[in-house]
Amino acid sequence: MLHNFFGGVEKRFPRSECKPIWLSKDIIKNQYVDFLHVFELSDISEDACIYITVDSEYALFINGTFVDCGQYDDYPEHKAYDVINVSKYLKKGKNRMCIRAYYQGEFSMQYVVGTPFLMYAVVTGQDAVFSNTADVLCRPCPSYVSGENMDKITIQVSFSFHYDAFREDNWLSEEYICGNEWTHPVISDVDIGAIDFYSRPVKKQLFGEKVPVWFQA
Repeated sequence: MLHNFFGGVEKRFPRSECKPIWLSKDIIKNQYVDFLHVFELSDISEDACIYITVDSEYALFINGTFVDCGQYDDYPEHKAYDVINVSKYLKKGKNRMCIRAYYQGEFSMQYVVGTPFLMYAVVTGQDAVFSNTADVLCRPCPSYVSGENMDKITIQVSFSFHYDAFREDNWLSEEYICGNEWTHPVISDVDIGAIDFYSRPVKKQLFGEKVPVWFQA
């Protein structure tokens, strides 16, 4: 157990059971990758949570619903992980977790280059699910353009992005059937043993209800 920044107590990231995974061992700057993990749970506890860390960013969806996003800006050798309560998103039986991950791979004012990887653990009661190469599927994200030929607004902020919503294919849905573009991930070349992992030291951004707007011509 450890005390976090706000005086509460939380469990440590079960890093020894997790595998650092990625699409391939080829390092591609400005790369977007989709990960899919379907798993069974026997019970859902009130403190069910996911521990998650990535180089460089992530967006998390569980059973078709957006949960959270935003890796804390850190260093490759001193890396933060998020602890997110996901009890309201999980259910007994089959669950579908989707993670869209991004690897920047180029120095900027808020990023130091590391090795691309995603690592997570879902823990609820006596059940635990870990990032691995056997049960997880991944693919190049079809809706974001990857690669270092992307335009840059300034050197300080690195890559801009190109997103095409028409290329989304309902991969968050339980009815979705994976095609040949989906493969099992590989173990990243990142040296996990050399990393000092720590819990995010500041609160995450809060997502509230949509605010009504009005327009006057």
